[in-house]
Amino acid sequence: MSTHAAVRSQIKSSATVQNDRRLPHLALDTRRVGQSDQFDVWREYNQTGFDVSRRDMRAEGFGASVHAWRTKRAVFADVKFAPLRTRRTSSHIRLLEEGHLLLRYYKEGSARCRIGDKTVTCRPGEVHIFDYCQEMQAATDHVHQVCVYIPHSTISYDPARHPSHLCLQPASALGRVMQSALSSALEQLPCASTDDGNDIDDSVTGIIGSILSTRTLDEGTKVAFDRARNRAMRSFIRDNIRDPELGVHTLLRNFGASRATIYRVFDEDGGIARYIANQRLEHAFWALAGSIGERGSIQTIAEECGFTEASNFARSFRREFGFPPSDLLSQRPHSLAQAEIVISQGETDCKRQIPGLWDWVRAA
Repeated sequence: MSTHAAVRSQIKSSATVQNDRRLPHLALDTRRVGQSDQFDVWREYNQTGFDVSRRDMRAEGFGASVHAWRTKRAVFADVKFAPLRTRRTSSHIRLLEEGHLLLRYYKEGSARCRIGDKTVTCRPGEVHIFDYCQEMQAATDHVHQVCVYIPHSTISYDPARHPSHLCLQPASALGRVMQSALSSALEQLPCASTDDGNDIDDSVTGIIGSILSTRTLDEGTKVAFDRARNRAMRSFIRDNIRDPELGVHTLLRNFGASRATIYRVFDEDGGIARYIANQRLEHAFWALAGSIGERGSIQTIAEECGFTEASNFARSFRREFGFPPSDLLSQRPHSLAQAEIVISQGETDCKRQIPGLWDWVRAA
């Protein structure tokens, strides 16, 4: 069997469903073949989507990989590849029975793209949405990107009314929401069921639908967008937990939502202030659990979690977990597993305050 035939066989076999509830999955890694064949394998794999050529002819091999999942209404792909030139022509476009949008989230690397007479530079952190029925060409460096292929009909995209290209900046409210939705999708897809796939679809397509819609959003699109934005807000708080000024004003600036909306999002958590306080304490707990107990560790960790006063941190910690931070630090656990054993010696109140921890301990 030829190298290319072997790789085609690998792709086909990996695209089968492992059971009737899991999403179809495709995987390809050019490093599984010899260096002299790596680029040819990648070119053959992509030939129905676009023509590819190498930018660095001196490199001995060509590293590239893709993991893709098919949901009911879209195809998600996690893609990495070495510098390339790509070209999508009318002959490629005719192979599609239905028009599609292509969403690209650039996690690493950049590209310069030309769509018709428009030139676009794609940078890390940006999300670009292209009409995949347009001829385009691009030159890239080493790239890691998340791609989503979505039929026009899924989001009511009309090439006559809607732009052929959109860019969501990483610091914009919609950019943050989309990044969060895509990152969450990549975490869920490897183990996702077909039902999970529907939720993942709704999360991403709801955001795109809200961007494209020039009228009042239908209820389904609005719910999907709100759900994605709510997850993005929580993710933003966790990522910025060190900021002592973190609060409703921070979310107002970064997400463009109203104060009433933000309060409503965190109402079930006891309010946004309570949610942030809980996240600070959870972060501090695990930081202390992994600390080697050096002098000043409690003060340092308190500051890293956004507490400006050590005494306030100690009181809040005791109130939440039932013991002072010094008790956890004095055990000097060197791993999270050891930290869990320390907590298992506490009272049952602690079990309720550290969700999921005791299921792990019981299973050990």
